[in-house]
Formats: sequence, C-alpha cells, structure tokens
Amino acid sequence: MTDPIQHLEQKLETVTREAERVDLLNDLTKAWATRSIDKAAMYAQKALELAEQINYPFGFAVALYRGGAVSFYQGYATKTIQQCQRACEMFKELGEAELMIESLQYTGNGYMELGDHEKALDYLIQALRAAEELGDKSIIAKCLNTLGNFYNEIRQRERGMKYHQQALQLYQEIGDHDGIAVAQTNLGIGYTQCEQYDQAVEAFTTALHYYEEMGQTLRAAQVMNNLGFLYKRQEQWDTALEYFNRSLDIKTQHHDQRGMIHSLMNKSEILNNLGQPETALENQLTALRLAEELSLKSMIANINYNIAHTYTMLGDHKTAYQSLLKYVELNRELTSEDMRKKLAEMETQNELERKERETELYRLKNVELARLNEELEKTNQSLIETQLKLVESQAQRIQAEKLATLGELAGVIAHEVNNALSGIMVPNEIILNTPELDRDKIWQCWESDEDGSLLEAYLDQREKEFRRVKSAADMIRTAAKRAAHVVDDLQNLIGGRSRQLGPVNLCQVFRSACRLQKQRLERITIIEEFECDPLEIVITSGEVGQIFMHLLVNASDALQEQKSAIITVRMYRQANGVQIECADNGRGIPPDHLEHLFDPFFSTKTRDGSGLGLTAVKRIIEEYGGSIDVQSEIGVGTTFSVWLPTDHKGKGRVFHL
Repeated sequence: MTDPIQHLEQKLETVTREAERVDLLNDLTKAWATRSIDKAAMYAQKALELAEQINYPFGFAVALYRGGAVSFYQGYATKTIQQCQRACEMFKELGEAELMIESLQYTGNGYMELGDHEKALDYLIQALRAAEELGDKSIIAKCLNTLGNFYNEIRQRERGMKYHQQALQLYQEIGDHDGIAVAQTNLGIGYTQCEQYDQAVEAFTTALHYYEEMGQTLRAAQVMNNLGFLYKRQEQWDTALEYFNRSLDIKTQHHDQRGMIHSLMNKSEILNNLGQPETALENQLTALRLAEELSLKSMIANINYNIAHTYTMLGDHKTAYQSLLKYVELNRELTSEDMRKKLAEMETQNELERKERETELYRLKNVELARLNEELEKTNQSLIETQLKLVESQAQRIQAEKLATLGELAGVIAHEVNNALSGIMVPNEIILNTPELDRDKIWQCWESDEDGSLLEAYLDQREKEFRRVKSAADMIRTAAKRAAHVVDDLQNLIGGRSRQLGPVNLCQVFRSACRLQKQRLERITIIEEFECDPLEIVITSGEVGQIFMHLLVNASDALQEQKSAIITVRMYRQANGVQIECADNGRGIPPDHLEHLFDPFFSTKTRDGSGLGLTAVKRIIEEYGGSIDVQSEIGVGTTFSVWLPTDHKGKGRVFHL
C-alpha cells in the first residue's frame, strides 16, 4: 500500500500550477502533523509564503489555520491564537463556514493553553453557535466534542461527559460511524478518569469495533493504547500488555515512529511490573533509537530515565548511572530551551496585548476627536491645531510610559533568569567533572593494602567528592527555585492567572510586586506590618498587582533624593474589608497638587510620567466598591490609604462559568 505522504510529495515534484502547489503543501502539513510536527511546520510555512506571493487568499487562509494548529502542538499558544484569528476572519470573508468554525476552535484551544479559560470558552461557544447556524449536525457534534474536552481539562468531568453524550447522539442520528467512534473514545477517556472502568471498556470496545470496520487501523491502534492504559491502571498486566502489543504492531506497519515509541515505553513499564526487565530493556533501547532518529530531546531524556531504572533492576548500576547522567544533561538543555521558549511566548503575548490596548486607545481617541471636531469647527484653525497637538502629546506620553515599564520588567526578568542559569551551569560542571569510581584501585588495595590505609584514604576522597556533588545539586535546586519564583511572580501579576477572579492573598501579591521592582527598590528599606498572612480578599491578582506596582513606583520616585529611604506597608482587616497603607519618608506632595492627584494626565513628575497610573489605581479600587485617600506633608512624606471589601460581587465584567 502506497504511503499517502510519499504520494503527496511525489505529486508535489511534478505539479506546475502554483495554486495547486499551495494546496498540496497544505495537505502535507496536515499529513505530517501526526508523524513529525517539525516537518508539518516547515510545509505550513512554505504554503504561507507561496500563497502570499501568488495572492491566493484561500490557500493563504488554510496555511494560516493549519500552521496555527501545528504551533499549538509545538507549544506556541500565542502564535496559534494570532494565526487562527486571522484565518477565521479570512474564512468568514470567503464564505468558508466549516473552516471558520475549526479556526475558532483552535483559537479557543490556544487560550485554554494560556490558562485564559474565559476567552477559551467564548471562542468554543462561538464555534458551536456558528455550527448551529450552519445546521450541519456533523459539525455541531464536533463542536460539542471539543466543549466536552474543554470541561474535562478544567476538571468539570460530569459536564464534559454530557457534551460527549450529546455529540454521540447526533452522530448516531446521521449514521456517522467515524464520529460515533470519536465520541465513544472521548467517553471512554472520561469514564477512565472517573474510575468507571466497566463503562470505559464498553465505550473503548465500541470505538475499536467501528474503527476496525472502517479500516482506520491507526485510530484503532490509539484506542488499543487507551485500553492498555485502562487495564494498567487496574494492574491487569497481561491484558494491558496484549493491547499495547497490538497497538505497536499496527503502528509499526504504518511506520508511525512516534506512536511506536509510546507503545514500546508502555510495554516496557508492564514488562518491568511482570518481572521481565531484560525484555523491557530491549523495548526501551528500540524506543531510544527511534527517538534519536527523530531528534526528540524530551522523549530521549525520559527514555534514558526509564532505562536507568531498568538497569538498576538488572543490578547494572554503572550503566544505570550513565543513563541517568544523560537524562540530567538533556533535562538541563531542555530546561534552558523551555525558559527561552517561555520568554519568547511572553514577549509575543505582551505584543499581542499591547496591540489590543493600542487599538482600544486609538478607538477611544477617534471617538474623542470626532466630538472635538464638532466644537472646534466653530472656532479658528489655530485652536484645532492646538487641541490635536495636545492629544498627540498625551498619546506619546502613554506610549513612552508603557515602553519604559516593559523595558524595566524585561531587564528584571533577564537579570533573574541569567542568575538562575549561572547557578545551574556551574554546579552542573562540578557534577559532570566528578571522576568515576576507580574499581582497579579498589582491587589493588584489596590485594596489597594489608593495614587498609590506602583503601581508607581512597574512600575518604570519594566521600569528599560525594559531598561536593551533593552541594552542587543543592545549588542547582536553589537556582531552579529562584527561576520558578520569577515565573510565578509574572503569572500572578501579568500571566493567565492574573485575570481569574477569586480569593487572592494580598501579602503574596505585594511580595511578587516587590520582587519584580527589585532593581528600583534596591536601596530602599521595605517594612511590612501585616495583621496576618495570608490576608485574602476576592479580586484578580493582576488588578491588585497593578495597585501595588503603582504605589511602589510613586513611593520610590519620591525617595530618589532621600539617603535613608523607607517604605512602610501596613495591611489589616477593617469594616468587612482590608485597609492598605503605603507610607514613604520622601519629599512629600505640595498641597495644591493633592486635589488633582487622581485626575487623568496629571503628573507631579517633570518627565517620564503619563499621569495615568493613579487614575487607573482609583478606577480599579472603585470598581470593587473600595476607596483611596492620600495624606502628605512636605519634607516628611506621603501616605496612600486604600480600603477594599473582602468580597465584592458587583463587578459585572468578570465572567463566571
């Protein structure tokens, strides 16, 4: 039987029409997605470039959509969102409803990966509404299945199962055997997660029957793999091994190397549990060879870890140690790559959010300009020019402050990550340079060292080397925790978690804000006077983080000329809420400035200030039903007092599932 990918690639070499070539590149993207995600990405990029070059809108939109899907499986969720949103708009203009719906679904999956469940659900519901409007039961069922997966992902499994059952009912009504098999597979996974194993076996067996009847052997192999996993959870090792073997045979016939690796590793785990480590090792070494052929670093690392375990079972501790060293080295490389990847993803996400904010700012600006134009037409041209210059100046001030804040934050992140990486690389070199056990010397001592002094000296030396390696490992763990704290602080203040409404520990968020302002606050003493820790209210961590960040920035600016600079932050419960006081011993604020302090664009700074920081703080606080006040004395200092209710339920723009 001809390999479909080979057939498409042969056809690509002979095709002459450029539009047809784009279509073939898009088909190859889809075909390679299940085998090699890197090759799929390569074909998607080629299709995108060629479609743009020949001005082929449909092919360009398909390349965007499929490239976005590939980016999702590569872990680039923000890129998925950008490409699939653009593809969705193009498909809507081209009247391609089904592809538009699929683009909406992948956009939702992208937001799900970023932890923004509100936006994810919004796009998945949009897809379902569009499918219902189209009236195609098959597409409606696909959307229901995707919603079921969404609710399973957020651990609302009963709700997820209902969507899968609705999808199954629709597929049964239209006689779509492929859809029935998909829905039954999803139900089987749900039942497995709920430990309803009898129902899971029934669902998987039904799915397997349909796939075998339709000749879809690769999908049948995946269901067999699910059945193997199900029986493994129940410790029915022989039955699990039988399904993994059947799955492996099919994947081998189809040259599905990734699938073969997973089946081989599943088999090896079962064989180890059955007390057959020699056979398990053969499977693991075959999986390692396949993973190395595909350059799958993550898989190679995990396989080496499992090989080390199997060699330990066989009593070959030297080879186990060597495999474990390979795992550590690869894991170090992957950690570094993952950090760079996350930083790039954060930059892309920040750019996306910046563009959204700018779009909204320009929209508001245009609305305001339209109103001003009606009034300015009644006056002279010079007044019009003056007003326009004022608006432009304000926009530039806002943009300058945004860029300055982003630059400062990027500098903090780069500084902290570089310190963490240095703390990993140096001790890692110590570990790698530790000499192996000198067995010849031990035997030499055994044969000639009558009083045992030589052996004792060698053992003392090995003990010192062991303590040095342990110390290096502790240094690596400390550096890793430091990097994790930076990422956690960013997630709390600007990441996906920052937009989720719920109980927030004010003490924790304040400390995150301090760590992210570390360079600015370096010479300032921070005094915490907290009634208790944790001290919680219902809010989003991103918004309360903005409050702390702006208060700290204002206080640090006021302390620039102060030799003994101190910021004191008090937090205590008061009147069904929490009182926050941020006091500095800076230069103070002139009385005539105090009444305008919260006015938009009013700033006490001579430069680099847009005058929007405290306006934003006041807006956030008032949206939650809180209050803010300021007291200041020249030469003594300034105190901002904020009160926020413990639980405010009137914030209408927050989405609840």
